[in-house]
Amino acid sequence: MASVAVKSYVVTHDERETGMRGLLNFGHSIGHAIEGLVTPKLLHGECVAIGMIKEAEIARHCGFLSQVAVGRLTRCIQAYGLPVTMEDKFVKNYIGNQYCSVDELMRILRVDKKNVGSQKRIVMLSGIGKTLEQKPSNISDDIIRKVLAASVVVHPRPVNLPPVTLSPPGSKSISNRALVLAALGQGTCRLTGLLHSDDTQVMLTALTKLGAATFEWENNGDTLVVHGNGGKMHIPDSELYLGNAGTAARFLTTVSVLVPPSSDPAQKTILTGNARMKQRPIAPLVEALTANGSVLKYVESQGCLPLEVTPFSHGLAGGEIQLAASISSQYVSSILLCAPYATKEPVTLVLTGGQVISQPYIDMTIAMMKSFGVTVEALPNNTYRIPQGSYTNPAAYLVEADASSATYPLAIAAITGTTCTVPNIGSASLQGDAGFAVNVLRPMGCTVVQTETSTT
Repeated sequence: MASVAVKSYVVTHDERETGMRGLLNFGHSIGHAIEGLVTPKLLHGECVAIGMIKEAEIARHCGFLSQVAVGRLTRCIQAYGLPVTMEDKFVKNYIGNQYCSVDELMRILRVDKKNVGSQKRIVMLSGIGKTLEQKPSNISDDIIRKVLAASVVVHPRPVNLPPVTLSPPGSKSISNRALVLAALGQGTCRLTGLLHSDDTQVMLTALTKLGAATFEWENNGDTLVVHGNGGKMHIPDSELYLGNAGTAARFLTTVSVLVPPSSDPAQKTILTGNARMKQRPIAPLVEALTANGSVLKYVESQGCLPLEVTPFSHGLAGGEIQLAASISSQYVSSILLCAPYATKEPVTLVLTGGQVISQPYIDMTIAMMKSFGVTVEALPNNTYRIPQGSYTNPAAYLVEADASSATYPLAIAAITGTTCTVPNIGSASLQGDAGFAVNVLRPMGCTVVQTETSTT
């Protein structure tokens, strides 16, 4: 009804479609062009859904809309079972190998009703629920072609270009850890720089189902406000579907152990995923938790999801927990993140059998736990002692940009002789790849300036 009310208001105030009414056509310019080529194989709404993402990408390309907003819009449309690209499996099932060339799409766009002469006019977003103008905006053919193209040819440009500043998306590793910490923590925390991806969306949905926290967005999706419940959770009403998100599956396995029983003893927490996730191993973590007194059962294949977690009043008991040093650091981080909520005694986590795999990721987890008020004591022989307690949420936490993604613009700057600054990645970074410019590009002869929070 709210959507109908909005449309009624717009149509009433712009009966002849001279301005505001054109905003109702968001996604329709490109959507109609696609529809003109694939009808009746795809429905009108399916074509418009793809058109919405393409038009949002045009706004991003022009600098009007953030990548964060494009990501949120994409996942929202996908949540309704609609396609977002012509490459979606859903689309391919209906149109087969039919190819929609840029020239064909531009030919149909020439007769779009919003055009003024040969000038294309497309609704430009400036944020979720916001437009750049109160009418469709003039967009050049070159920009539309570039966004519609399946690929582009990059030509070398002259040197002596002005310095550029590029902000890569947030780190997935830090984003997932921050979500768990803030949800288990007490109080409100504002997360900025969070990666918007399928993996983080899966984590958000699962934590919401568990009642671990409530979430709300601010600043056009740039800030996630987390109201943590201090480790208090409940058995979800339905299974936790984790797609192919391996980090979420491993972290949430131990989180689920913390969930207390309900009044119905038959209620249990089920973690599952897609076909690929059901092939990925999780046995080392399950065995460690089982040895600590938790009850986890494989529903299908041994050693993989789906998992059934039986709640007990003692949750994670605590005491000594052993994991092989050679296994994935995600298993280690899963136990570290939940260890403060052990009910009987503090957790002593022992990594046995040689050299630890991916130590930087374990160090990342420990450093982030400290930011949320819990200090892990590192002992000899790959042993960690985690005090009992609960996380205290900081008022704000900045998720670092992804250091691996940052290597690409920095390398391009090195190759082309230009200057590139990447903010939110510096010498104080939690990520190993933050040293790429200093350790790789500087020895090659590049001038590198790295502060605690930026790299140029």
